[in-house]
Amino acid sequence: MRCATASLAGTLAAGTADAQPVSHHDRLMATLIDIDACTGCGKCVEVCRKRTESLVPTPKWDGVPRREEGKLPRNWSDGERREDTTRLTPYTWLSIQKIPLETARGTRILYAPRRCMHCINPSCTWMCPSGALIREPNGSVHLLENLCIGAGDCIEQCPWHIPTRQGGTTTNPLAVAEKSRMFKCDYCHDLQDAGKIPLCVSVCSTEAMRFGPYDEIVEKAK
Repeated sequence: MRCATASLAGTLAAGTADAQPVSHHDRLMATLIDIDACTGCGKCVEVCRKRTESLVPTPKWDGVPRREEGKLPRNWSDGERREDTTRLTPYTWLSIQKIPLETARGTRILYAPRRCMHCINPSCTWMCPSGALIREPNGSVHLLENLCIGAGDCIEQCPWHIPTRQGGTTTNPLAVAEKSRMFKCDYCHDLQDAGKIPLCVSVCSTEAMRFGPYDEIVEKAK
């Protein structure tokens, strides 16, 4: 499965662009992730979470049925769970995975930004029973909140199990138990439409993440 995100172990030179912002909506874009350059500083996680604060509704539990008797609804909104940045959650759409690598010189630590890969042919969009997952011409795969019923098929279909579910976040009458919705990285598609780049890329001081037209990014990744 090809993805609109390319990964590369090796530092690449930076490019500059002086042109006025032009919408990326109709041009396939991609991100190159250079795990050799990532220091695990977490700036990308921080800026992403600031954006998602306004995108995840405050759960409302009145009248929300439980999955099974005696079990609480799926809830990431309380205390430490909401602040958890070590894994993907409805509030953390990007996390940094710490990977110990044994080498001839000893253990080396690699840091890998983890989020939706925005696949070229995303299986999550095929299997969504409500048609809530769409892929834009620029490559962003995102959820239409008014259509999502929290079925969770996208979790099973995603090779990396990226989407997450939060109960009490929709009033859709067709929503499954707990009035759930799904959440995941949306590739800052609204910013791309305005000719801007994803926030995670914009704050990366080591250029561990590079954003540009798909063909150009693939060439740089070779």
